[in-house]
Amino acid sequence: MEVEATIVWLVLGGVVILFISDRVRPDAAALGGLLTLVLTGSLNPGDALAGFSSPAVITIASLLVLGAAIERSGVVRWIADGLHRLAGKSQSRMLLAATLAPALLSGVINIIATVSVFIPVLLRLALKAHQSPAHLLLPMACVAMAGANLTLIGASHNLVVNDILRQRTGDSFGFFEFAPVGLVMIVIATVYSLTTARWLLPARDLESGDGQSDQTRELIRRYAFSERVWELEVPPDSPLVGSEVNSLRLTEDYGLSLISLIRANQHHLHLDPASVFAAGDVLLLGGRRECVEALSESVDGLDLHGAPAYRDDFSAGSAELIEVLVPPHSPAIGQSLSDLDLRARSGLTAIALWRDGAPRRTGVATTPLRAGDAILLYGDKRYTRGFEPQPDFMWLRPPRKSAAPAKVRRLAPWTVLIFLLVIAAAALDWFPIAVTALAGALAVTLIGALDADRAYTRIDWSTLVLIAAMLPFATALNITGASADLATWLTDGLGHWGPLAVMMAVAGTALVLTQALHNAAVAAVMMPVALDAAAQLAVNPKTFAVAVLVAASMSVLLPAGHPAPLLVRDSGGYRSSDYLRFGSGMAVLTLLVIATMVPMLWPFDAG
Repeated sequence: MEVEATIVWLVLGGVVILFISDRVRPDAAALGGLLTLVLTGSLNPGDALAGFSSPAVITIASLLVLGAAIERSGVVRWIADGLHRLAGKSQSRMLLAATLAPALLSGVINIIATVSVFIPVLLRLALKAHQSPAHLLLPMACVAMAGANLTLIGASHNLVVNDILRQRTGDSFGFFEFAPVGLVMIVIATVYSLTTARWLLPARDLESGDGQSDQTRELIRRYAFSERVWELEVPPDSPLVGSEVNSLRLTEDYGLSLISLIRANQHHLHLDPASVFAAGDVLLLGGRRECVEALSESVDGLDLHGAPAYRDDFSAGSAELIEVLVPPHSPAIGQSLSDLDLRARSGLTAIALWRDGAPRRTGVATTPLRAGDAILLYGDKRYTRGFEPQPDFMWLRPPRKSAAPAKVRRLAPWTVLIFLLVIAAAALDWFPIAVTALAGALAVTLIGALDADRAYTRIDWSTLVLIAAMLPFATALNITGASADLATWLTDGLGHWGPLAVMMAVAGTALVLTQALHNAAVAAVMMPVALDAAAQLAVNPKTFAVAVLVAASMSVLLPAGHPAPLLVRDSGGYRSSDYLRFGSGMAVLTLLVIATMVPMLWPFDAG
């Protein structure tokens, strides 16, 4: 058995190294490790594939569909906009709005969806109140992760912990069983943010200029369009009137791109090849200053006005700017916008890309996308307001009057009712959570709140595969005795200090691992060790399970361990040192909560 245990630890170590190196997709690394366990005989094929039929995986997929339906119906946006109106200009009130509401929502709705919805809301709050968005965004992500401890469905790793506990002991958690810890974590994280954010996080204002709250001017400033986007007018007496637009050979002769032709306050983004100039037309062109100056000097009848910020025609009439983000695990990663055929599919034009803290305005359509990229899109309002960013993107700055389609908005009460019934059925233990969540997902698709095709695209398949592939590692650690060996080492070394010391060693290890690894993977690795340690000490296994659950929820020291802190990185202008400085205190507070509350609520000597 020692050989098999050694193999499991070596394979698991290799998978963890691949996770950290980021050279291989996490789901691919997990699948490779799982296949290695089968090929080495450490795990039989039945046990290796059991994760794909796990109730935890089914529940997570169903909850993603339910959360998408609630988000699409406008409920989350309605809550966020209400907070936007109530927050005012007080930084304390803004921080409360930035933390409490996302924390409570993340207890029942996917954390990533909650954070992505609140990012544009908090950016608008910060701009309106002349505050640094860096003081709001990371605290919001931190408290949202704390809120995941409110319910059994608050995070994917909660379900993984519960699934492994049920398999090993036959016991499981109630829907709200660890809500007291979650509430305390929210309060502590909120107070910590209110008292330290302005000191520990940079007052790094991403915008400059007059401080107007207009989204168009904000985006023009951020992407520095005064350097690359220009307006040229065709005056009434221009000899160009009546000639074809294509006759200018903008791209071939001048290296410029025609973004839009503005006529009578209407933007025309898709011109007919035979389109001709009319008096008063305004050309919106993208390119270098010297190129547009060469055009203006060599072609009679074009008046150069400068950048669109001077006249704010960028969103005049029928067109506007919007901004989307490439989230972690997006299927668009590695593809270019040309590969995705974005313009043909959406009617929108990508005119800039934000990466590594700076704008890119050339080669946007052909640049392979990376997680965290922000993309500036331009198009007619009928296209911007009908644009569905998922599954490739998520909103960063949606249309200013964005709303769910009227038909879906009318279904919002029914969608919320279905979601509440799912929670009630799970909380009252009428049916297993996997069954109620699956029924709820089916119900929202049947009523039309989310069509079936969109439901499939809203499921994060890479995360599901990761979890399904990591769950059998827990089985392998158990049946080979690998987890028991580590548990013995911990209990022999720390057991004389009592079960609290051993539990804190397990929790501390989980907290460190979750900074770089997906928290569901951390739960799959640490739960067998925690349960074996509890068995050797003859104490309550739930005590150790909750310690792992809470520790794995606080991934705040690095942006890599969880999508929530990664999503706010570019919008808040954060550096790695900002995460470490702000997150260190929260990590210590998390361990203190585990040390004090968990043994009190789940005593070591419980029967």
